[in-house]
Amino acid sequence: MIGTTTMASKAFVDTNVLLRATHADADMHIQAARLLKQARRNYHELWVSRQVIREYLVNTLRPGILSIPLSASEAAVRVSRLRVLFSVADDTDDVTTQLLSLLQRFPGGGKQVHDTNIIATMLVNKIDTLVTADIEDMKRFSTLIKLRSYLPT
Repeated sequence: MIGTTTMASKAFVDTNVLLRATHADADMHIQAARLLKQARRNYHELWVSRQVIREYLVNTLRPGILSIPLSASEAAVRVSRLRVLFSVADDTDDVTTQLLSLLQRFPGGGKQVHDTNIIATMLVNKIDTLVTADIEDMKRFSTLIKLRSYLPT
């Protein structure tokens, strides 16, 4: 869990936490929602990226992820709310440069490129904490960022 702090800091919310926290029928909804509430209460500025928004849409519109997928209009309303609740980081040229640099240090392909892009986005935007359910996938970046999860490790 995210610990108590007296000064503002930034936390990046991974798609897996965002999806679970915002959909009552999602697995581990209560834990994810509680984690985000605690992060806000502890003065964390919560961030997502355009990549996370796209991944959120993929997961909410695709059958099999939620018990009932959202319609395009329902998904648009949800994303509109998210854009108010979270700061949104853009995929800039600096993020791409950081991504390419990180791929040299932390080689990987496929989904790992998406994970590395999240870390690049965080570094460019000076975000030091990642809130994720995928600790195992992301722990290779633990020398660069702090990892927080509601799942037992």
